[in-house]
Amino acid sequence: RRGGKDHEMKIVDFIKAKKYEDIVVISFLFSLTFAVAGYFSTLGIDPHHDGLMFKAALDFAEGKILFRESFTQYGALTTILQGVSLVLFGKYLLVIKLLTAFFYALTAILLYLVWKNVLPGYLAAISCLIWLLLAPYFVWTFLAWSSVYALFFQLLSLQLLILFVKKRRRYLLFMSGFSAALCFWCRQPVGVFLICAITI
Repeated sequence: RRGGKDHEMKIVDFIKAKKYEDIVVISFLFSLTFAVAGYFSTLGIDPHHDGLMFKAALDFAEGKILFRESFTQYGALTTILQGVSLVLFGKYLLVIKLLTAFFYALTAILLYLVWKNVLPGYLAAISCLIWLLLAPYFVWTFLAWSSVYALFFQLLSLQLLILFVKKRRRYLLFMSGFSAALCFWCRQPVGVFLICAITI
């Protein structure tokens, strides 16, 4: 019995150590990604693309109704998220750029969690670092683009779908579909393919 308890304690300690390791890695990846993306978000302005995103978000922040009093050619949820950020933190282009950097950082967390399902933890972390090094803003101007928000909800949907396959809890499948709908609401072309993929 004593040996059995010792074995159980070792298992519990191992699980706790793994959870602590995940927290450390996730915190590091989030902080690093936000720091890098946040820095690049302060460099340069693309008058066309930044103007499109900022104008729609500013209209929403000022109480205008999307698609009636203001137009956005991308998903309404992106505009709503950015508009709310302008209300909370000030009506500046930098605000929606930093919000986009924040979503890049959240995406890094989800990438790590998704990759951990098929890779050892250290390889999942390295994969996230490689992903960070391939960011488009190293070459082009950082954009507060709807694709960044869509990618976050796409990965959230994928992670929830993976958890559904593992745990067979129907609410996880429902949440995965809900996240896919939010992805669609951020950027329609991405959402269409994601919903089709989940259905298949």
